[in-house]
Amino acid sequence: MKTAHFIRARRALFYSSLFVAAVLCSTQALAQVKVVMSGGFATAFQNALPQFELETGIAVITGSGSSQGTGPQTIAAQLRRGVPADMVIMSREGLNDLIAEGRIVAGTDIDLAQSPLGLAVRAGAPQPDISTVDAFKQTLLNARSIIVASTTGVYLTTTLFPRLGVDSKAVKVSTRFGESLSMVGAGDVELALQPVSEILHASGVELVGAIPSEVQFMSVFSAAIVTDSNEVEASRRLIAFLASEKASEAIKQAAWSPQRATESSYGGLLLLPRFAPAPYHFPRDPFFKEGSNVALRRAGNSTDFSNGPSCQRFAHAYVDCSGLGSETD
Repeated sequence: MKTAHFIRARRALFYSSLFVAAVLCSTQALAQVKVVMSGGFATAFQNALPQFELETGIAVITGSGSSQGTGPQTIAAQLRRGVPADMVIMSREGLNDLIAEGRIVAGTDIDLAQSPLGLAVRAGAPQPDISTVDAFKQTLLNARSIIVASTTGVYLTTTLFPRLGVDSKAVKVSTRFGESLSMVGAGDVELALQPVSEILHASGVELVGAIPSEVQFMSVFSAAIVTDSNEVEASRRLIAFLASEKASEAIKQAAWSPQRATESSYGGLLLLPRFAPAPYHFPRDPFFKEGSNVALRRAGNSTDFSNGPSCQRFAHAYVDCSGLGSETD
């Protein structure tokens, strides 16, 4: 009798445990994080996402929008009109605007990755000289048409183009992700200026190289939780994952550099601090092996970066460690 009672009790405990586990799993599976993201980080995000969903059981729904601009599909415009979102991934400049508007949960913003600004031409077209600021300027002045977009477009149209004397009539500002590069690929526009990470994943175009360091703009993509989020904890887990070593390889494969790393070079891509004065000095590290300077020259800069102290990024200020000065965003 006692044995039968013991067996029934063990069986009841077993099924109760199964029920609790099922409820917990069901609750976790029902967690859905709605992410509104600028397209520039899409490849890196899609590379990393399957591992996160597999490990956590949290589903992620992704929407898109521009980091900055005046159109109705910018991320800010979508949030203002009530588009549901738990978190955003966008340029640091655009995110700072949202923080100022009070649309971001305080302390949840974190920088994920960075990429330098590059020049693209139609695949097979002659590649212009952008090895110096003067050569780059002449290339822009000679171009029949130039297209830019989002945050880098703001920098180019309000700061760099006026400085170089580029005629605004030759410049088109795109409001949709991918439009600028597709127009270059179709031959409708001659040149596109966008982050290198975006150019390398576009079809029909070729990367000429990163623009000269003296006028370089480093695109930094950041994540944060929206104040109206219904999935704050799940969003925190996603942001922590994207900022972790687990996601770093996926980010690198998409031609982005994880933000926690110091400015360096990988895969022949030159990564430079934004607005910092030239010349640049970088430390010896595994990326600067024999032949790396050849890759740097192909990126449009013939300077030897194989030695010297590193320029580090602190609190969105790029400090030139050689004592040449610093600037902030």
